[in-house]
Amino acid sequence: MVSLRTLEADDTAVTKVPSSIVKLKNLRSLSLCGSERLTGSLPHSYLRSTGFLPPLLDGLNSLRKLALADCSLTDDELPKDLGSLSSLEHLDCGQNSFCRLPSLSGLSKLEYLCLNDCRKLRAIPELPKNLKVLRGFGCTALETMPDFSEMSSIRELYLSDSYKLTEIPGLDKSLNSVTRIHMEGCTNLTTNFTKKILQGWTSCGFGGIYLEGIYGIPKWFKLVGNEYNVVDFKVPQIFSCDLKGLTLCCVYSSDNPKPKDGLGIMVRNVTQGTTLHTWPAIASVKTDSKHEDYYLWQGQLSNDRLSLQGGDKVRLSVFATVDFVIVKKVGVNLEWDKVMKENMHDSDPHLYDLDPNPDWLSRTPDEAGPSQGEPLRELVLASCNLTDIELSKKFETAGSTDVRMIGILGMGGIGKTTLAKTIYNNFERIFEGRSFLANVREVIAHQPITGLVGLLEQLLNDILKSKDPIKVDSVEVGIDMIRARLFCKRALVIIDDADDLQQLKAIAGARDWFGPGSRIVITTRNKHLLEQVGVDSIYMAEEMDEKEALELWHAFESDYPNQEYLDLESDYPNQEYLDLSKRVIRYCQGLPLALKVLGSFLKKRTTAEGESHLEKLERSPPDGDIQKILRISFDSLPDYTTREIFLDISCFFIGMDKDYVTQILDGCGFSATIGISVLIERCLVTVSEQNELMMHDLLRDMGREIVYENAHGHPKKFSRLWKREDVTDVLSDESETEEIEGVALDLHRDVFVVVFRYLDPDFPIFSTQAFTNMKKLRLLRLSDVVLTGKYKDFPKKLIWLWWHYFPRESIPDDFPVQPKLVALDLQYSQLKIVWKDCKLHENLKILNLSYSLKLTKSPDFSKLPNLEELILKGCKELIKVHSSIGDLGRLSLVNLEGCISLWNLPRNFYKSKSIETLILNACQRFGKLAKGLGNMVSLTILEADKTAIRQIPSSIVKLKKLRSLSLSGHRWLTACRRLRAIPDLPTNLYVLKANDCPELETLPDFSKMSNMRELYLRDSFKLTEVPGLDKSLNSMTRIHMESCTNLTADFRNNILQGWTSSGYGGIYLNGIYDIPEWFKIVNDVDNIVFFEVPQRIMGRDLKGLTICFGYSSRSYSHYPEYVDSQEGLIGIIVRNLTKQTALRTRIAFASVRPNRYGEPEDDYLWQGQLSNDMLRLEGGDHVSILVRPDDVDFVRVKKTGVHLEWDKLMKENMDNPDPYLEFFRGVDDAFFRGSVIHEQLAVESYLNFFAIVPDDEMSDIVEESAVEDDPFGRGG
Repeated sequence: MVSLRTLEADDTAVTKVPSSIVKLKNLRSLSLCGSERLTGSLPHSYLRSTGFLPPLLDGLNSLRKLALADCSLTDDELPKDLGSLSSLEHLDCGQNSFCRLPSLSGLSKLEYLCLNDCRKLRAIPELPKNLKVLRGFGCTALETMPDFSEMSSIRELYLSDSYKLTEIPGLDKSLNSVTRIHMEGCTNLTTNFTKKILQGWTSCGFGGIYLEGIYGIPKWFKLVGNEYNVVDFKVPQIFSCDLKGLTLCCVYSSDNPKPKDGLGIMVRNVTQGTTLHTWPAIASVKTDSKHEDYYLWQGQLSNDRLSLQGGDKVRLSVFATVDFVIVKKVGVNLEWDKVMKENMHDSDPHLYDLDPNPDWLSRTPDEAGPSQGEPLRELVLASCNLTDIELSKKFETAGSTDVRMIGILGMGGIGKTTLAKTIYNNFERIFEGRSFLANVREVIAHQPITGLVGLLEQLLNDILKSKDPIKVDSVEVGIDMIRARLFCKRALVIIDDADDLQQLKAIAGARDWFGPGSRIVITTRNKHLLEQVGVDSIYMAEEMDEKEALELWHAFESDYPNQEYLDLESDYPNQEYLDLSKRVIRYCQGLPLALKVLGSFLKKRTTAEGESHLEKLERSPPDGDIQKILRISFDSLPDYTTREIFLDISCFFIGMDKDYVTQILDGCGFSATIGISVLIERCLVTVSEQNELMMHDLLRDMGREIVYENAHGHPKKFSRLWKREDVTDVLSDESETEEIEGVALDLHRDVFVVVFRYLDPDFPIFSTQAFTNMKKLRLLRLSDVVLTGKYKDFPKKLIWLWWHYFPRESIPDDFPVQPKLVALDLQYSQLKIVWKDCKLHENLKILNLSYSLKLTKSPDFSKLPNLEELILKGCKELIKVHSSIGDLGRLSLVNLEGCISLWNLPRNFYKSKSIETLILNACQRFGKLAKGLGNMVSLTILEADKTAIRQIPSSIVKLKKLRSLSLSGHRWLTACRRLRAIPDLPTNLYVLKANDCPELETLPDFSKMSNMRELYLRDSFKLTEVPGLDKSLNSMTRIHMESCTNLTADFRNNILQGWTSSGYGGIYLNGIYDIPEWFKIVNDVDNIVFFEVPQRIMGRDLKGLTICFGYSSRSYSHYPEYVDSQEGLIGIIVRNLTKQTALRTRIAFASVRPNRYGEPEDDYLWQGQLSNDMLRLEGGDHVSILVRPDDVDFVRVKKTGVHLEWDKLMKENMDNPDPYLEFFRGVDDAFFRGSVIHEQLAVESYLNFFAIVPDDEMSDIVEESAVEDDPFGRGG
């Protein structure tokens, strides 16, 4: 084969290369990588005796590339004449076992040398002077390097984790050619060496020097960043020389050993109004990096790019572009004499992104875009929003023919218009026509007759650009003209601040009014309006975070710097300025409008004046300009009751459960269900993940100011009182309080004050007489308030009475009947009994006496006929519940959690036909559920964790509505740990939790449990199987059986092979069971696998992937804060290397637990699935799957397996019971899809790994997996 030019035999079972290979005079490329893995089953003595390579390679004079990585080569097995291959350009000897190399100085054409992971290599010999790249990652024994003083061609040097290395002789003499030095993990470098390479560095642009963080930012850096990694300086005017550029240095941490990016730099020339964004560095770290490990990067930016001039005020910031990187410290040096060489030879073409003032600023007035004011401020605000939503990707204009409507939703002042302006200016050029209709609501409000006609006229003229201006006579004519003339125009239309459906329908009534590929963007405060229009997607504009807000605040201030704000001698802000900035940001809470107004007011004012103004604002309502914008949303509310609901929430109910507040406000006659819904749609109120009503502080203050205005500033005429000083004044005066509808007074401070408050002469005590004239009082919220006197004249129209730390042992006998009272909340009270003589409270729905530690028995419920919720959490002395509880026909919730003295419930209780939720968690003495449990026909949720229950009554099977049953124990307590058997369960059950029940041996037949979704049986050591569970897997999404170490092989195989759910959830088992044998694509030692998807086989399409991995915990000695267990997300990244797209998913949740000695107990196994509906893999695609802990240090993934599913029916589970799990997709999708977070991941760095396995061999492996006779892939 004398003509052979290329020979590749990677990952084959070749044990010896014949000596006749030297006769291949034309051979140019020889690759034999990976033989060590596939010959590992042969005796090592055999391999050594036979010799893998010929002792001499004389004759291969044409060889240009030689790859011998991972061949387990020793010193004796390296060819002695390796240095005589005169044509060799590329040599890869990584991952071998030799201690030394033969001389390579004769390889005059060698440009690339790889010695990665040669862990026994102690010295590198003299190298050819033309070498460009030397890779030596992981050479942990390396001590000696050759002299680099004449290595004038060297460009890249990688020596990470060479712990014993102290220096590289002569490297400082060759720095003119070097663009990248990686020495992370090299902890013994001499001070002299590090100083020489750092000070002598000349390359700017891509690359830089990477060292361990222990070396710190060098002391010669005069400009050091503040706590936000921002450096402010002024370029001096030195007439004798010009600024050559900037040297940058930063300390960072990261736990991702293979990042694609991570460090971004923004240089803002405040004087010239330009901004340079650059990404010259990746957050490179050593392979076993942890969060506590710090690294140092130094690089340079040439002034040829920056264009800085003497006198320019500059703000430079270094930031992390990914969440696993944290920037710790930043330094900057101005370089005046150094020669800088630009390095633009990197894989990323977008090193620099110069953002001057927005391009509309340079146009003539005729062509001006939507805004010409305050360019720098607008740019900063817009860039913050654009970074969050990846606008350029999601707008999806290239090649798109569909017409889309996108809504931008948010409260007033949040930055909707600014974002719309940025969209307009970034994308207008790619549309045939464009129009920005600004302030639509305001235009029509000021011109009710002609306003809408004028907007239609503007829309037509903007898009058509006709020589003669188009005139529109009426709305109807305008609509007809839009339909007739714009249907073929690819247009960008911004409709700013819309608030009326009919007006929107007139402007953009249908998508077919505009040409293919058009985009209509609508900004509004009204979500319902967007839903009525039928937009394709909604983007919720959110408050800025602290760092974004600080950036915007500095942008406002930098237009008009003041001597007391900016220390021009030291070139960075003084501490007083930083403290003021933080106070401003806390006050504004991320609202750009507030930052803008305050920035305008405080410019050219001293720090002291700024502090004074802020103190005033914190005591009084928001600034008038801010309130004017916010007030628009309130004034536009549809009716009086909705406005009253807003005022009640702003004064009393922020942070409270939405359903709870709804019941109270319904009791006030406000139709709160629809009212709160309207407030949410108008962005005046939000609802947290915990279902709590939330409101921006400035909206809250605006609502309270409205109450103030309505009373003309007189507290006694307020409809609502919430301010402590006002309330105490009114209660002390005891007169003219007829208008008051709500009072809130919180005097609670700490436990010491509560116990000894009567000894404090200054502790306020009020008379009940103060409430006598409050005839309209409906909402009363008190905390740790003491009232003296009689209650007979107390207000009788209360809807809500919240009195925490109620000081009396029973409710007074003369406390009047409250016929309208809906909720009575007396948590943390001193009550021993509730009523001595219970009076009729006919409308009471919620009774909460939680943490009343002296309460021994519940009240008589016979006078509370409409009670719906009874909450007695933490009543530790409670021993008896009144038997009348069984007669309450509307009672739906009973919460007795933590009532540790309670033994049982009255028999009458089990006759209830209305109770839906019963919570007995941590009732440690509660030992028995009565046989009558099955009569509670409405029971939906039963929680009895950490109780003394040993047996479940068989009548539970009759609870046809039961959805969730929880019987878990506690690891270190005997409660629930004696449970041995669970009887037959209702077939409609969704969730069964019986964790930490070590005596549990018997479970019922699950074959007919067709609704079962989640099963938790962790630490049931005696359990061998769950009968019939394999028959109900179609509905299952999650099975937890960690530490169930006696499961039968048949049971495990049945559930693992029969699993159908994809997405969230999966099966969790003990690690002793290992990855099932039918998985053909397995990596037994690592967390990544590679494969190629075969073409359609026998007409079948790929349905998805079954993924399995084993994981364990690292030592717990570093995590003393965790007592019982640690939990963390496991991320799975599926990369399509062919299409260069990726899907990142967090569908698995690792829970690892220590033993009594704080050490890890077990290994664990997880199996789950991903549907190809999400992956979109096709035949021929090369794929990698990486499994790694997500932001946790205590979990290590040890092995990974993948199985391709061709026939299995997969059911997507997007219902996530774990609030910490998120789903990320990296494929194209609808613009602004609010329910899914997207992330496009880079794949270039993984391509080399895939090349290790030949295509034909990988195809054989996958083919074997795909064509098995068993449809579940059991394997042959």
